[in-house]
Amino acid sequence: MPNYRYQNDGRLHTRFSELVKCTPQQMYNTLMIRYGLFNNFENNFMRLGTFRHKQWQTESEKTGFLPVCFKEILPNKKNLKVSCAEFVIENEIMPGVVLHSTIDAYLAGDYVADYKTTSQDANVYGSSQQLIVYAYQLSLQGIDIKRAIFLLEKWDEKREKIIGYQKNEKKIENWKIEKAKAWIEERVVALKIGIEEFEKDHKEEIERAKENRRNLQGSPESD
Repeated sequence: MPNYRYQNDGRLHTRFSELVKCTPQQMYNTLMIRYGLFNNFENNFMRLGTFRHKQWQTESEKTGFLPVCFKEILPNKKNLKVSCAEFVIENEIMPGVVLHSTIDAYLAGDYVADYKTTSQDANVYGSSQQLIVYAYQLSLQGIDIKRAIFLLEKWDEKREKIIGYQKNEKKIENWKIEKAKAWIEERVVALKIGIEEFEKDHKEEIERAKENRRNLQGSPESD
């Protein structure tokens, strides 16, 4: 999860990637990253994912279609048009709470898609709330999503070669949207409580981190 910076407007700004880590086991590290007290580790696997996403975005913007590598697992949708690639969206999903997302693609035919570079199988994404949350966010902007699909580029464990491509597709239904809304509310409550306690316990460190960022922003560029 990158160290995102949001407008200081008195509202709570968050992302799915942060909310999914608002669990008792992960909350402390999540808040350390949020306040810039801990550098979010980025390994070569994550860099590969970022690079492939950029390639897929560029391809879709040029062709208007899904990346060609996924067509073999979508024989009936090989000409599915991409309405928007890497779509940045934000919604005030609760009073004073803004949810930010970057959606890999939403497609003609009412699909929302997310690309993965992974060594895991597609079935691990069967219970994921990610695309249902995205469908909910899009619905708040008048975009009706009927289906969600994870498109996986599967690599070996060392990320040295591509093994193949897989998909995990699901129908978006109202009860799933309601379940996702309840999940968001639960995680936002947990995040708010975590922030309140964290700021009490780490007040001086948070202020030092803010001062360091201000100094860096004000320093001249070096060669």
